[in-house]
Amino acid sequence: MIGDSITHHWGGEPSGDGKNTGAGSWEKLFRPHTATNMGFGFDYVDNAYYRVQNGELDGISPRVIIVLLGTNNLGHRKDTPQACADNIRAFVRLVRRKCPSSKILLLGVLPRKEKNLAEPVKQTNRLLAELHNGKNIFFADPGKALLSADGASPQNEFMKDVVHPNARGYEVLEKELAVLLKKLDAKYRGGKQAGKHS
Repeated sequence: MIGDSITHHWGGEPSGDGKNTGAGSWEKLFRPHTATNMGFGFDYVDNAYYRVQNGELDGISPRVIIVLLGTNNLGHRKDTPQACADNIRAFVRLVRRKCPSSKILLLGVLPRKEKNLAEPVKQTNRLLAELHNGKNIFFADPGKALLSADGASPQNEFMKDVVHPNARGYEVLEKELAVLLKKLDAKYRGGKQAGKHS
């Protein structure tokens, strides 16, 4: 799973900061599989591109590569939705070149609490959805399950701050991803209670 601090704080290995806010849901989502957390705090899409370009995926061929990027491009750098989506498109292309037999599960940018970013997030996700080809690139927007009744801002009960989910938020995302992975990967056996094996 490649991402920024949202991924980094979720759980799994390697763990660099000890927060692991969603460690229980990560364990439930990926047990009994080997999953690598390639999330780095404050990363833009460009940083992830640099990491992959310089060997992060060399020599491996995961069945599924999950990508969750873009929130820092929109929130910190104030990229336009088009610029953010273009960067992610280039990143997905690079990942396809590095791991041609892997399926890529591209996730939409998660909702943020800043009201002025609700529309840019939606516009970016509409553009990202165009990358879905149903063969080796699959788009999904699990962040919709975090939204409040206004359909734009995340529910407070699921968020630790303006952008990062809390443990309950990660549980919501875990349930959404488990359904997606079951459809994408015939060998996927996660999404079960910790302690239960298939």
